[in-house]
Amino acid sequence: FLSAHRCEDEGYTELRSLAVQQRKIEDFIDLHRRQHDKQMPGSGRGLNGVYLEGPPGIGKSAMVQAMLKKNGYGIKDSEARASRWFDKIDAALSLEAQKKRIIEAFDAGQAIVLDELNSCVHGGLERVLNSVLTGEHPDTGKAAQTPGFMAFFTGNSIALSGREAISPAL
Repeated sequence: FLSAHRCEDEGYTELRSLAVQQRKIEDFIDLHRRQHDKQMPGSGRGLNGVYLEGPPGIGKSAMVQAMLKKNGYGIKDSEARASRWFDKIDAALSLEAQKKRIIEAFDAGQAIVLDELNSCVHGGLERVLNSVLTGEHPDTGKAAQTPGFMAFFTGNSIALSGREAISPAL
């Protein structure tokens, strides 16, 4: 028996069985928020990404976005006053468009949410992600201009059409 609470406004269900994982994500967001706000030292080098995999439609992305909003992150461009923001990057965008948006968030010490990672890691995206996830600009090798970058990725089972196993390097 799973105890659940439906978060209708946010589009996902909180399961008590996932409370530990949700707390770890909250801690991850808090660490990067504090680095961004210069409340604690940090260069942005190190662990900068979280990957969530599960069946389609359970609310993986909605949960991440709700947790970011709860921690003071607005949606890029739609909440212009937010000093902290996240960019929801569509897996269907071209590699150049994805790279541009990822680097913009990286340099600004902000967050990205990239759905369906295991359907779009090809053609150079893996190299870009490996760089920013370790805290280095993919073109210059330098640290971010502002610390605090974090990336959230979701994926569905590789048994579904068009999905591939993601690289162990990611």
